[in-house]
Amino acid sequence: MRDDLVTVASFDNDLDARLARECLAGAGIRAFLADHSLVGTAWHLAGALGGVKLQVSASQRNEAAAILAKAQAGELEIDEQDWPEDDEEADDETVAERSERDQIVDRAGRSLVLSLLFLPVAFYTGWLLLDVSTKEGPLSAKHGRRAIWIGVGTAVALAIFLLFLREIVRSLIAD
Repeated sequence: MRDDLVTVASFDNDLDARLARECLAGAGIRAFLADHSLVGTAWHLAGALGGVKLQVSASQRNEAAAILAKAQAGELEIDEQDWPEDDEEADDETVAERSERDQIVDRAGRSLVLSLLFLPVAFYTGWLLLDVSTKEGPLSAKHGRRAIWIGVGTAVALAIFLLFLREIVRSLIAD
């Protein structure tokens, strides 16, 4: 199927391209983005690459172009009955729904990454994990597994830091 794809539009950035793809998806047209990762990474080359290309099947070229023209003109009608109601469950990953413990685990994950650059930050990561273990409230299964891996990473980072510190002390004593 990839052989019969044609480019119906190109965009300077990944966000505009994704929005256009979603407009087409809402109309039942399957669309693909070409060069979106490259333009997202090396944005300064977007002009040289021709931007992010929105591609559809050759048989749906005219329909896709018409939908994109309507969207560009602000005339695209959106079927609101497909939208979720306010009382329906929202996405599981929204910040508002995450518990305090889940948010602390996320913070610990970010601090573990920082501890790879500056090892003493691993102590802060360990303190955050201790805070998660002492707090009351829900902790999602996903964040529970993540906390375990962060704990393992923190233990490794602390061990490296302590070995490094031991070598510094040894060299100071030897002098």
